[in-house]
Amino acid sequence: MPLKGVGRILNLATKVFAILGVLVVVVGSVGWWLSPTQPAPQSPLVGRRLGPRSRIALAHLVREASRGQAGIERTFAGPDGLTGLVLTPSGSVAWTNGRYVFLGAVFDTKGQNLSLLAQQAISPQRFRFPTRASAGFLMGTAGPILTMVADPNCAFCHQDWIRVLGPRIAAGTLRVRVVPVALVDPATARVRAAAILSAPDPGEAWMQNERDFHEGAEQGGLPVQGITVPPVALTAVETNTAAFFASSNGTAATPTFVYHGRRHVGYLSARALHAFLLHEEVHGDSGHE
Repeated sequence: MPLKGVGRILNLATKVFAILGVLVVVVGSVGWWLSPTQPAPQSPLVGRRLGPRSRIALAHLVREASRGQAGIERTFAGPDGLTGLVLTPSGSVAWTNGRYVFLGAVFDTKGQNLSLLAQQAISPQRFRFPTRASAGFLMGTAGPILTMVADPNCAFCHQDWIRVLGPRIAAGTLRVRVVPVALVDPATARVRAAAILSAPDPGEAWMQNERDFHEGAEQGGLPVQGITVPPVALTAVETNTAAFFASSNGTAATPTFVYHGRRHVGYLSARALHAFLLHEEVHGDSGHE
């Protein structure tokens, strides 16, 4: 999609700033930090093309915010007066209002990840996970296939599984390809995911993990103490996890759903997940880990 189309997409988003112009941003795992500059009047960058002097000032702002790790490849119009930035060398998306630089995931009030939407429009080639080669397993015997990137410790994955996906698999109306990653308490998640992948029946191991899930502790039900998993399975989980982060601009969240070419990042309520499976809009009824 051309860069000028990004502004049209993102202008549908609602205002992302909290009162007094201070926004707390959950920063992705790529190691960026939120860095304010000295107080300044409303930015001349907003709503206009950047002139050479503005670009120099903005490049300096980005260098400060990233501790010298990033520069600016290009800029584009963002929602509600924000200016979008494509950074070098990562190609990731950041935002500025001229006074602050926001690096990482930025969400609007509908739960949409504006950074992810922009990244998908600008660099769709970065979003190729999961692929057919990603380590996973198929559950179900009939129906269309939904791919779910899931963590065995993820309570949101568990809720979507027991409320929607498990019943649909049992009814023979859906098949689910589970691609396991380790994000939630990675030390136990990677062992559980590897144990599931290497089990004689991965689907049954996954079901045991879900049947005995500990919601209060956000831990899967599959035991991890005293078990040994094949190194190749651990490597597969680690490869999945690294590819998941690399493909999502550091804003990976579980569950992530891919279905008939559509993608949704983050938890969906039962109603919203049913809507997603029917190719309907799900805005306003979703959450993110």
